[in-house]
Amino acid sequence: MKRKRLLSGILGILLVFGVLLVTACPTDIGGTDNNSGNNNNNGDNNNGNSNADNRGFLEILYGSGGGNTDEGVYVGIISFAGDATVITDPVRLDASGYATLKSKIANNYTRATTGSTTMFLAVHKALAELKAKENTYPANLDTVSIITFTDGLDNQSLAMLANPLNSSGPNYHLEGQFYVLSDTTSEGKYMDYVKGQIDSRKIANKTIKAYAVGVQGSDVKDTALFEASLPKIASTGTDESGIPYLTKLTDFADLKRTFQSIANGLNVTHTSVNIVMTTTQSSAGTKYRWTFDAAGGNSAENSAKYIEATIAIDDNSGAYSLKDITYAGGITTAQGSGPLAGTAKTAGNVDFTFTDVTGYDPDTDQKPKQWIKRSSAGVFGPESEITSTGNADRTVEYKTAIIYLVLDASTSLSEANISSIKSAISSGSSSPSTPSQPSTGVPSAPTGVEAKEESSSSIALSWNSVSGASYYKIYRSTSSSGSYSSLAESYSTTYTDTGVSPNTTYYYRVSAVNNAGESSQSAYAYATTSGEKDDYDGSSSDTAITLSPGDERSGTLSSNYFPEVWYCVTVYSGEAYYVWGSSDSGIVVTLYEKGYDGDMKYLGNITIDYFGGEDLLPSSSGTYYIKVSLPDYSDYSGYSIGISSSYSSYY
Repeated sequence: MKRKRLLSGILGILLVFGVLLVTACPTDIGGTDNNSGNNNNNGDNNNGNSNADNRGFLEILYGSGGGNTDEGVYVGIISFAGDATVITDPVRLDASGYATLKSKIANNYTRATTGSTTMFLAVHKALAELKAKENTYPANLDTVSIITFTDGLDNQSLAMLANPLNSSGPNYHLEGQFYVLSDTTSEGKYMDYVKGQIDSRKIANKTIKAYAVGVQGSDVKDTALFEASLPKIASTGTDESGIPYLTKLTDFADLKRTFQSIANGLNVTHTSVNIVMTTTQSSAGTKYRWTFDAAGGNSAENSAKYIEATIAIDDNSGAYSLKDITYAGGITTAQGSGPLAGTAKTAGNVDFTFTDVTGYDPDTDQKPKQWIKRSSAGVFGPESEITSTGNADRTVEYKTAIIYLVLDASTSLSEANISSIKSAISSGSSSPSTPSQPSTGVPSAPTGVEAKEESSSSIALSWNSVSGASYYKIYRSTSSSGSYSSLAESYSTTYTDTGVSPNTTYYYRVSAVNNAGESSQSAYAYATTSGEKDDYDGSSSDTAITLSPGDERSGTLSSNYFPEVWYCVTVYSGEAYYVWGSSDSGIVVTLYEKGYDGDMKYLGNITIDYFGGEDLLPSSSGTYYIKVSLPDYSDYSGYSIGISSSYSSYY
């Protein structure tokens, strides 16, 4: 008889876990696994999203900031091998600058054929260039960054700074730094100097953000040295986006979130909303309500978003004002509870101006409806004779980012390594057609959200693109009306959620985000994963029939009376068992392991059509449960089930 090993997968899981432990050992930069570590960062870093963003960082930042001003993104490039060479001073990343930088990367950044490596000198040169030119940068400088792509090795920096071997040799003494080659501590002193400058130097009063992107080439055999050098050219910890300053080229997608965050921060839209409410010269004590939602219909009392106030009149001057101002639905104004003085107009009307209104956007929200309730009235009625107006004043504040790319071109890197660095920087279109532009307001909520199960552990999402959106936020819930938690961000209109459980329904909403803010969440979409649920509640197993090794039992299943039958068996780790059964219509045998917490852990199932079985190789001693059920609960089915403590006789 041909047999399958039902629980050999358990041993396989342990073996796979062992492999994961090995690959998570300190072979990554700084001894951390940045990829796995970031997958669960705030629930939104990459979170298992397999939808790769193929843009290089030049394209991500292209067109950000500036408008018609000099503000924007400026990128400079330094290449290093036996020396440190400025390929280009910072170039503004507009259409012309984008083309220039792409050309420089393609043609001027090439792998050296000879020479040692000057990594620390190159980073130091970037620091020096930033400082020397700080007075030339646009006034509204927001971020200063150095991004170094390197294998982490350095053989030549110290010699370039020390006294030359002869009078015609190089003698940099960059920023007055001088070291004696015969002093064995000099190398460490220079490394510490560069690290100290990264942490302490300010450029136009801005702290430097230094990223080290490790590229472990095939020639780099000393992993410890590879890991030890890189922290010296990087800032410590993580940036405000939660991205480590120290990462790998293979995890470069994480760093792209930082570039997108930089881009989003360079165009800041300031919106000042003022609303002018016009009333008649009503008597004192008259109440007004201005509603901003459609929920009220023909009744102001049903509104959930409004401003309400009471008319007051000065006995001496006859001046009108609003008192006892209240708000609902997120509306606020600079006037608070009042009083708010009115401005008399001709034709017996009075204007009341609310300033710095929040919670209301005159471009997208419903225009206010005006309701009146005189002191003698019991309810609000519409005041249709008067039209209230609103206006919005918007200004865009442009900012600047200065970025130096420091690129390793030494012979320890292969041509493939160089190509990977080039791809990370400038892959994507050669001429992006639409530069990022400052938005004129918060984007609309996405439409067309769809969710589709891909497997028992993944759900694919898609939605329509939203004009003006920089990126999207995905929210998830296990109830359509429940609380939706932030899950991830996506810079495309698709996302794959791989953090789901089998046999579970998940609900998703998506919002669009730009520098002006975040839209409301979309209508929900949902999908249900297939497969058995890991933590089966096991309620039916409370009355399980004891099945001892050597037992055989028979029974009948029906959708009306016996939709399933449970058995339990005590097993011991290291012993082999054989679960077998017979049926003429195909019963399903499902196995569970009861954990110490009482939860039922799903292990797997087999379908037995006539006569067959599977090996049971328990990974631990304890109680295992066997559920016998019909595949569709539609037909009567007789069955037999048995277990043997030795399956050798079944070969």
